[in-house]
Amino acid sequence: MVIYFTKKLKIIRFFISLGTALLCTLGMSKLLSGPRLGPYYDFLTEHRRPPPVSGEIALIETETGTADPQRDFFTQYFIEPETAASVLMTLTETEASVLIIQVPVVGLSSGGVRSAAELVFRFDEEFGLLKGNILNLFEAIRIGSIPPSEAPAYVGELVNLTEQGKDRLLSSFVPQEETGAFEKAAAVFGRAWKTGGAGYFKPKPDSDGVLRRMAPVLLGEGVYGEHPVYTALKERYQKTDMEYTEDGPILRLVKFRDGESIVFPLDDEGAFLIEKPGKNQDFNRAPLSLILGYEEADKELYRLLAAAASLGVYGGLDPEKYPPVLYEYAHSLREELLREPDEEKKRRWIEGREAYFISLEDFCYGPGEMTLVSGYEERIASKTLDEAESRRLRDLRDGLIRTFRDIREKYNALVETRISLKSLLYGSFCILGPGNGGGAQSPTEAEASAILANSLLSGSVIRAVPDRYVLFWSLVSALTLCFCLVRFAPILSLGIGFFFSLLIGLIFSGSFLLSARWIDPFIPLTAALGAAVSSTLVILIINRRFAGLVRQIYGGSLTPAYLKALFRSGESPALGPVVVPAAVIAVRNDPLASLENQGDPREAARNGAAFREELARWCIKAGGIMAGWEGNTALIAFGSPPERTILKPRGRHSSGGEPLNPVVQALKFLDALLRGSPRGGAWYFGIDVGECGFVPVSGSGYQVYGPPVACSRLLSKFAPRYHVPILVTKAVQEKAGSIPVRAIRIPVGTKGSRIFYTLLIPPP
Repeated sequence: MVIYFTKKLKIIRFFISLGTALLCTLGMSKLLSGPRLGPYYDFLTEHRRPPPVSGEIALIETETGTADPQRDFFTQYFIEPETAASVLMTLTETEASVLIIQVPVVGLSSGGVRSAAELVFRFDEEFGLLKGNILNLFEAIRIGSIPPSEAPAYVGELVNLTEQGKDRLLSSFVPQEETGAFEKAAAVFGRAWKTGGAGYFKPKPDSDGVLRRMAPVLLGEGVYGEHPVYTALKERYQKTDMEYTEDGPILRLVKFRDGESIVFPLDDEGAFLIEKPGKNQDFNRAPLSLILGYEEADKELYRLLAAAASLGVYGGLDPEKYPPVLYEYAHSLREELLREPDEEKKRRWIEGREAYFISLEDFCYGPGEMTLVSGYEERIASKTLDEAESRRLRDLRDGLIRTFRDIREKYNALVETRISLKSLLYGSFCILGPGNGGGAQSPTEAEASAILANSLLSGSVIRAVPDRYVLFWSLVSALTLCFCLVRFAPILSLGIGFFFSLLIGLIFSGSFLLSARWIDPFIPLTAALGAAVSSTLVILIINRRFAGLVRQIYGGSLTPAYLKALFRSGESPALGPVVVPAAVIAVRNDPLASLENQGDPREAARNGAAFREELARWCIKAGGIMAGWEGNTALIAFGSPPERTILKPRGRHSSGGEPLNPVVQALKFLDALLRGSPRGGAWYFGIDVGECGFVPVSGSGYQVYGPPVACSRLLSKFAPRYHVPILVTKAVQEKAGSIPVRAIRIPVGTKGSRIFYTLLIPPP
């Protein structure tokens, strides 16, 4: 492949490829600004070391839809106020820290919508739910999941859901005087936030539906809002500041303990890139049914305890330790707490619940059952009882045993649930809302809030590198590649460019895996690839022009090997006269002159063509150039500009190397011609060496001018007169080495004579 580059053209190639890299960098930076993320980013994040998952976060997952997953066409995305109140009171009892409610609560009496933003949020929420249910129904009918006979029932269910949505909207807008169960329980718990309040905003997935960023705050012109998770966590820090830097807004959280700052770089909307838990990691989860089941089981156990009183099961107990009495006492403390919440009443209620469970433990596993059963056994064993009385006592005894067994079973199940809830919820940051059970689907809104909370608690965040650093590192990579490529051939340049681009992409990908600093690898990769392609195109275009120029000047005057060597030299043929030392051979064909003067012109032409073809073949083979024709005389030059160009890379005339000797080249040619050509013996040769001017001529190589040209022509004319085949000047004779010579004095003009030499080639 041609490698034609002067220093100037290398510089041009370098800057063109660098400019292309700059354009590619700017274009890709604009295209991927934001940053715009996709599957490759997701692939890398999956292979990063996952962030630590806070054990403080607990997801309480609501159940949605119907019981049959195959028939789950409608989304019932809400809970009742009483349900929410039960959750809050259970969290209070288990001493949870925070509750974020990420599911609508139906029929709240507070009429909490107080702003246009909330109004839009509630309508978007309800009508989005309605739209989804309609689409689900029609899709189910389309694919045949619902037979036509059942369609009216599902349409009726959809109408009912729509009515419920209307009720939820009305309850949100119309305030009522009476405080509901939810509001009372929320006041008791104290640290509960319900989404949909003023300034709240939903997480926004990227355009491909994947959630990759979360906003703790909502930024915009004249707009500010906080995510409930961020609001709930603010008090954990000594200081929380929004700062605006040259790289964009940041959220700075300062810890109480050591004053350490955690910085979250935000985009223009207030979001940062989140880190999701790994495949083998998950947040603590509990189904809502577990909490509701705990309260129901508690009530059911109380009913058993109350019913057991008629059997006299509490006869041997201190009245202050009767479980039903303690349950009722704790319940009264709860009602008092709900009426007038304060911390002291909350403490007393929790202590009352603890006392109730202690009394249950003593009752279920104390000596009371054995004492009562023993009393029955003694009376049954008495011989004073008739059969009917004895049977009645046995029935009472068996009933007592069954009652204790049932109470113990309920107690054990209740305590097991209570222990599970306390271990999960104590001091926890709880989030109530729909979940997918930790599956591979996109996170729900509640799970997204858990991810946000985990990021704020752990400080785990992916930092998008500012654009100016992306531009800098992309150009540094491209600059390195451009500098390397200026010396390589097109195919090699393209191969190196592709390999380097891939390497750059891998380096930036690896940097992200190690540092969590995101520079989209496609930006430097595209810059490097653009530099490689443009560099390759530049050299292809220039080399095409160079090859055309070389072929235009030399045509068939050089062998393919010499022509290839000239291409590889990378030096452009001189377009003007070039003066260099050269050996010139004038070859005279006297028989051709006789044919021209006396013979048939056709025969003369054939002989002239044969002479020319034969001489050119040997000349090109020896590395010389045909430098001119005049009748029956041809000029051949050695040491011409192209020959010097070809030999230069080999160091033949570099400093300290073997100098180029045109005379030696000429004599080698002459020796080979006379030995190998049957016609060469009929020709006469004149040789001189000295400064010659070479002028390129399209198609024929060079024309040569200068004293050696005139002298060699003259010597070729003298040779037949003195009956010698070769005449050379003294300058040639001195460089002929060991070739035998014979001096001949020849008159020259009117000024006397000069001594020339004939070479005895081939040697005798």
